[in-house]
Amino acid sequence: MALFILIPFVCWAQGDQTAIKVKVTPSGLTTNAWLHLPDDYSTTNTNYPLIIFLHGLGEGGTDINAVLGQGLPKAIANGAKMNFTVGGKLYKFIVVSPQIEGGWAKDFMVQAVLEDMKAKYRVDVSRIYLTGLSAGGYGTWNYVTSSKAYADNIAAIVPVSPAAISAEQANSLCNTVVAAGVPVWSFAGSGSSDAAFLSNMQSYEQKYNSCNPDVKAVSRIVYGSGHDGGTWDKVYNPGHTYQQPNIYEWMLQFTNKSVTQPVNHPPVIVLAKSSISVKAPVSTILLDGTASYAPNSRITKYRWEKISGPSQGVLISPDAASVTLSSPAVGNYVLSLTVTNAQGVSSTANATVTVNATGSSVACNCKHVIQPGPGGGIYSDGSLRNVQPGDTICIPAGNYPYIQFFNYKGSPEKPLVFINCGGQVRVGDGGNYGLIFNHSQYFKVTGSGSDDKYGFYIDGVGKLLSSGLAMGKGCTDYEAERIEVARAAAGVLAKINPDCDPINQYPNFTIRNLSFHDLYVHDTGGEGLYIGHTLPNGIDVTCSDGSVVHVLPPRIYNLKIYNVITRNTGWDGIQVASTPEGAEIFNNEVYNFGTENKGSQQAGIIMGGESRGVIYNNKVIKGTGNAIEVFGTGLTKVYNNIISDCGWDGTATGQDAIFVDDRPTRNNYKPLQVYLLNNTVVNSRRSGIMILSTYGTVGTDNLLYNNLIVGGGSSVSGDRGFVNIMRGIEYKSSSNLYLANEGVAGFRDAPEKDFHLVAGSPAVDKGMDLTSYGITSDFDGDVRPYNRIFDVGADEYSGETPGNRPPVARAGNNISITLPVNSVQLDGSASSDPDGTIISYEWEKIGGPAATIVSPASARTAVSGLVVGSYTFELTVTDNKGITAKDRVTVTVYPEGHKSPVANAGRSVTITLPVSAVKLDGSASYSPDGQLVKYFWQRIFGDVGAQIISADKDIAFVTGLVKGLYEFMLTVTDDKGENASATVTLTVLDDNDHGSRRIVLFPNPSSDFLQLRLDEALTDNISVHIYSITGKLIQTYTFKQGTTVQEQLDIRKLVPGIYMLQITNGKDFNETIKFVKS
Repeated sequence: MALFILIPFVCWAQGDQTAIKVKVTPSGLTTNAWLHLPDDYSTTNTNYPLIIFLHGLGEGGTDINAVLGQGLPKAIANGAKMNFTVGGKLYKFIVVSPQIEGGWAKDFMVQAVLEDMKAKYRVDVSRIYLTGLSAGGYGTWNYVTSSKAYADNIAAIVPVSPAAISAEQANSLCNTVVAAGVPVWSFAGSGSSDAAFLSNMQSYEQKYNSCNPDVKAVSRIVYGSGHDGGTWDKVYNPGHTYQQPNIYEWMLQFTNKSVTQPVNHPPVIVLAKSSISVKAPVSTILLDGTASYAPNSRITKYRWEKISGPSQGVLISPDAASVTLSSPAVGNYVLSLTVTNAQGVSSTANATVTVNATGSSVACNCKHVIQPGPGGGIYSDGSLRNVQPGDTICIPAGNYPYIQFFNYKGSPEKPLVFINCGGQVRVGDGGNYGLIFNHSQYFKVTGSGSDDKYGFYIDGVGKLLSSGLAMGKGCTDYEAERIEVARAAAGVLAKINPDCDPINQYPNFTIRNLSFHDLYVHDTGGEGLYIGHTLPNGIDVTCSDGSVVHVLPPRIYNLKIYNVITRNTGWDGIQVASTPEGAEIFNNEVYNFGTENKGSQQAGIIMGGESRGVIYNNKVIKGTGNAIEVFGTGLTKVYNNIISDCGWDGTATGQDAIFVDDRPTRNNYKPLQVYLLNNTVVNSRRSGIMILSTYGTVGTDNLLYNNLIVGGGSSVSGDRGFVNIMRGIEYKSSSNLYLANEGVAGFRDAPEKDFHLVAGSPAVDKGMDLTSYGITSDFDGDVRPYNRIFDVGADEYSGETPGNRPPVARAGNNISITLPVNSVQLDGSASSDPDGTIISYEWEKIGGPAATIVSPASARTAVSGLVVGSYTFELTVTDNKGITAKDRVTVTVYPEGHKSPVANAGRSVTITLPVSAVKLDGSASYSPDGQLVKYFWQRIFGDVGAQIISADKDIAFVTGLVKGLYEFMLTVTDDKGENASATVTLTVLDDNDHGSRRIVLFPNPSSDFLQLRLDEALTDNISVHIYSITGKLIQTYTFKQGTTVQEQLDIRKLVPGIYMLQITNGKDFNETIKFVKS
């Protein structure tokens, strides 16, 4: 159940770096590179120092993301800002990290990169520095020893674990690099894997110093590390943990006084695409000139103009680097971009846009269109775009080797929408992963942007992708629909692997409100859907300081998986774990699962460790393992499921249809309890139902009612051949029906897996009434009981062939906007049909002032021309049998200048038991231009036993609290009917959590000092680390061993906010406490 322990899910973050092309030959051939620019580059005329970084052999090739794996690009990706103060002056580096396809940077390649950077960017030519590791260390030495003319360009070098240069060049040091006066600081690891490179370092240092240089070459051996990141991470670390000064401060001590600054040049215009072709209808087209630059200057003005084309089509923000062509007509456009630098010199370039008449009938209504990068894939950082809540992000139809989005954030009221546009988006051919999201919240990814059933098609083609659709670190509150995944190790992956960063650990980060529906996942090597971490008790990880800490994975609260089809999955069909509240798995079809026949990795549906919820109305057909497994915490209800031909693993014993067993966890665990109601089980290899209590923690009041079990291969005689329950487990059983074979069951067409009952079936009218347990319909959604008596099994016989079930219309959530914004997007793509397909949509305005519905026959449409007032729009959907359904949505338009209400749920609170009640204070909420008329408090997550008193007041009280993390949401409504929400976190601690260990941190919150007391007999020194909520290490304290630690921590320099305080002895003691700096 834990595929990705062995199969890596690696997607490098790029940090403050942009993928560019740089020249690597005198003739102008280019290669990929990562570029870091200073944070004030666009607002100054300053020339900046330049570092050229050369990677190792393993980072060569054409996948630019590989360069992020080691060295300086990795440091920047991890947050290095490259700003350093030397001699009282602040310096900010430009950094370029070219990718050399063959791995070895020749001297002419480095020279071409250097000249290209000088031509395109404001480089201080007296401060150009060169560094590289392994093959890049060779490239560094090779360049400065190839000629004195090359060495004269460089102010200092830092070769790291250098591969060997030629003997001829090594013997030329005196006449090249030393003659040019280039200082050298070298590094290598002490481990055996770096031995040859260490020898190279020492040899070159000795030869360099034998030439009597003005500045002696120096070197450092990194002990305990080899030819790997253990050495290189320390060398390129921007802090002072490993060397003082660090290499960047050391570089800045040296300048090249033999060069002069170049003269000014005209701006260079770089268009992301100079020719764009799209299919109508299209809402907006983005033209991007942000890569344009002014050598040795800065750009002060952009100006876009329409030179020719249809009269329809408006340029939005024509004075920005990127312009949007809004509402274009079919035809050809020519647009010009003029760029002016600080000296008043201008350049102009043209772009063509062709809007073709044919295409999808679905309007995309794009706010942002994401174009592929140099390698044909998408690697998109939302923090670099002006993305606002509610925006639609479009991926144009086409083929992409990979797509990754990160740092995209919507809001609870206005989630972002990622959508295919103009046709199907195909992902994965030629890549290692499919469609990936990291550090993104409040979003929906939907394949509803075309007429295809699945607008996104993710396929590894000739190999397995590491994952098809994946949501990783920093992701919460998201939805995925209308996506097909094939040939991936895991079809859908949604979890966070905990590490040494506290923000990636429970309870510091919570994953909430996930929805996966209308997906088709097939032919996977591992799981179809892998949702939540399968080791809720945590894992041991080794941190950068060498300490080993035990960390817990983030939990999921509120999960829905429905209308999903999985077929031919190598491992489990649908796996859910670490979801202690609100898991719903329903209306799914799981076929032919566990094809790899791998023990413990071959179930149809799993409610895994520390999870609870409901599993209902699923069809699970054919598999080598158990059809449904329940290992969770508390009560899980399993009902109205159809299961056939499961547990056939090729052994004489086989496996079961429904398998229940306890897996107790250290957090949030309640005794496992199951309700197994009205399930139909046919031809399981062993038992129809098996319940064990391996760890003795299965609870009481387990219920088995109205289950129909037909056939089965258990060797146990009597009823235990159908239902096998471990002795000692308390349960109630009634009205279950056990039949020897399909021939006597009265099924409509058992060979075709149609297990509807027919007249005369022994299951008709033989069940007990379960309406008090919430069972009011059958597998098909038909009302039960029919004729006042429940049937046994998943189907309720009504005396007729089941008729067409009506579709369900969903017009989306109500919307509020404020002028001058005068358009919205209506989204009915969540509409569905339980036994067919929706063939038409129709939007109609049934209330409010005048407005224009742009695409009234599409699932999603823009509405324009809105004015102040309240609108009601009605969506009518029709299924393939001609049955219709309707739903409505309200759009409220406020006048310009209107200000929304502001919700304030108060500060986070920490209490320690036996205190079990707190006050929730929303009195700081207000309405800027009116008054608040309504308050509503609700629990978002946390133990369900918490009770809110006066939930409709600004100040409420919560009682019945137990140990754990809670979040409460306050929603306020003003006198104009507009809502706003805010949340507050509550942490409940238990003094007895650690037995003899007693930790006290007070006052909390605090504005100046914290008092820390730890009563614990420890034989090692104690380290106290303070992290920001984003995981950045802020402060560290070390205290001597003893039976009691009592210290005062100075937090006066911290900015107000939430912090994590970690206390550890580096071995068996590791605790984390949240505190608030007020």
